[in-house]
Amino acid sequence: MRKIIAYLMFILVSIPSISQVIQEAPADKAVIYFVRTVKGTGLLAYPELFCENGPIGILSYRNFIRYECEPRNQLFWILKGNISQITFTNYKQFVETELLAGKIYLIEVRVQFEGIRMEPVDPVADLDRLDRIRSVLNSKSSLKANKMMKKKDYHKKKIHKSWTKHGMEKYPKFVEKGKVKHLYSNWFVEPEDLLIIRSN
Repeated sequence: MRKIIAYLMFILVSIPSISQVIQEAPADKAVIYFVRTVKGTGLLAYPELFCENGPIGILSYRNFIRYECEPRNQLFWILKGNISQITFTNYKQFVETELLAGKIYLIEVRVQFEGIRMEPVDPVADLDRLDRIRSVLNSKSSLKANKMMKKKDYHKKKIHKSWTKHGMEKYPKFVEKGKVKHLYSNWFVEPEDLLIIRSN
């Protein structure tokens, strides 16, 4: 009997476990994961994320926002305030996207000491970015933080309404300087691409 129990315990321990379940995108919507990874500085910074219609939420350290939206060309940007010496500077990054219905896309957010970056992820070429995003999406601490922020609607109400208009006004200058990033329609991932399978 003891041998049987020991064998069953071995089988249970050996079964791989998955950290979380990644939901598929709705058939009539596109999904973007905005994931703030650990590469970069600015631990205490809380950048604000926007779409062209208004604020999406605040992205805290090692956290993520799953955003469902209409499957079309859309513009997103992020804003980070930084006190540098005497002046107060707002750092921005814009991303133009081409989104298909029923697909999942990834954008990595990296906070820097003086600046911020949004990097659209090509799942074929950007393997390091994909690994960093996968690590955050499957981290217990990140999942806990995301659950807490989700209950508070990612503190969207704390974002000043004027920042949406301010971002749209600055966008043409970024286009002119060639500083706008692009996420293409074929850069989608499958839910299983975001999982980490661990042995117990």
